[in-house]
Amino acid sequence: MSNYLNSLLDLKLKRWSANNFRKPKLVLVGIGNEFFGDDAAGIYVVRDLKRRFSNSESIFLVEASVAPENFTGPIRKFSPDWVWIIDAADMNLNPGEVEILNLDQIDGISAFSHRMPLTLFARYIYETTNAEISFFGIQPEETGAYLDVTKTIKKTCQDLGEMLAEWIKTNIQ
Repeated sequence: MSNYLNSLLDLKLKRWSANNFRKPKLVLVGIGNEFFGDDAAGIYVVRDLKRRFSNSESIFLVEASVAPENFTGPIRKFSPDWVWIIDAADMNLNPGEVEILNLDQIDGISAFSHRMPLTLFARYIYETTNAEISFFGIQPEETGAYLDVTKTIKKTCQDLGEMLAEWIKTNIQ
């Protein structure tokens, strides 16, 4: 997972750097329902990152739970260049696999617990900030009311949090 994601992020940064002379401002939005098993994946990743980047001028971390639309004001105010949305999504992959998709690729993704469709939230953020939107989908193993997050997804969230933290420290901060 790490090499694949790193190479995609490196490519995004290379494209960004070709037209910009500063590092991008980044928002990470963790989405999910903690009472619905592996659906909590996005929240777990952002919580891990909050411990590492609590007071950064270039990174804004949002623990959005099931209502990311409630955070559009603070996201717009931060004026990001990039927005990374992290969520559990059924992408017909093996449990714990992570896929990075762009805004135009998320239409068919089945997310679980949002009040509004993820595409609507993402497009609104894009239209109001002009930020590049990336979706980090984590394939869940088990979702259902009052289930705990599985060991597979806990490990994926931990690994993804560590990988993103290292990439951000090296390339953004």
